[in-house]
Amino acid sequence: MLRITLAGALAVFPICLYLFDQVSPQILVVCFAGLAALRVLQVDGLSRTHRTLMTAGLVLFCSLALWQAALDSRLTLFKLYPVAINFAAAAYALHTWFYPPSAIARLATRFGARIEGPAVPYTRNLTLIWTLFFFSNGIIAAYTALLGTTRTWALYNGFISYVLIGLIFAIEYPIRRVYQRRHHQHPT
Repeated sequence: MLRITLAGALAVFPICLYLFDQVSPQILVVCFAGLAALRVLQVDGLSRTHRTLMTAGLVLFCSLALWQAALDSRLTLFKLYPVAINFAAAAYALHTWFYPPSAIARLATRFGARIEGPAVPYTRNLTLIWTLFFFSNGIIAAYTALLGTTRTWALYNGFISYVLIGLIFAIEYPIRRVYQRRHHQHPT
């Protein structure tokens, strides 16, 4: 339950940034840092090295964001965190496309699915679609952070991007079901 709460709080943080625009930018950065630090501690399966690197990156990012917030209340650097998340997701997905199993295949097997036969190219192609989505989403997030208003940034990064993710899932699910029937696979 804590993981879901933390993930939800981080997901709606852009909206909070807009709604609480009268709150000190430094307080907002500290709140985000606390939530993100708790989330890093909750991630399963990380090696000590990866957890240390994630924590160091978070500390560096939040330190720079606090410094920038002291100079400029627009929090431009802080608003770039969705860009970093999207580009990291795109880079990981692209890496797994070249070095299988693909990200989608890895995720599916984590939930108990068996990825073999015709499911392999399907998950590989789906990984490429997600790579393109995350890359495009990162570019739009960068545009909203650097050239948009806080309202535009919050609306896109705290709402529209999640609607787009849901839309991809909604479109992909029936396609997957047809593909599974066509190839006589059990639904996943």
